[in-house]
Amino acid sequence: MRRLLTLVALGLVTLGALGFGAPADGVVMDTHFPIATCESEALPPRIERLLKPVLLALAAAIRSGQEWDTAYERAFYKLLEMKGPEAREAQAALMAYYTGEHYGEELVELARVHRSQFDPLVRRYRECRPKLTFEDQLSDVLVLRTLYKIYEGDFDSKK
Repeated sequence: MRRLLTLVALGLVTLGALGFGAPADGVVMDTHFPIATCESEALPPRIERLLKPVLLALAAAIRSGQEWDTAYERAFYKLLEMKGPEAREAQAALMAYYTGEHYGEELVELARVHRSQFDPLVRRYRECRPKLTFEDQLSDVLVLRTLYKIYEGDFDSKK
């Protein structure tokens, strides 16, 4: 049942992505479940280095119109398979971006399996998303709170 709800929620995000908000420094803010950009908090460089290949590959896939891009898929799974505190933090930070339905579902499932590691990270990142130094290269990458809401079991498509 939880998997079905996750799929429905991610499907709504896909449909909602057609109504993008105005670009904000390269990324696009979701109009339904926006997440603020942290003005006073930067993402630690070691975490940003882990996120960068995934998000740049995602942006390239979006620009080329490739829903199933092998470079993006490799970068995503490389990060998903990493272990350790820095990897978990990068994975939690990645939840602020629309990675695709299938990839988002896998990210949420990973977080649920490692709930004790993700709970404090999700609490921190769900409030605001630290701006990235390479954000100007992420045109059309959607920023949203949806995966955090799904992780917490608080997804209501009407909110």
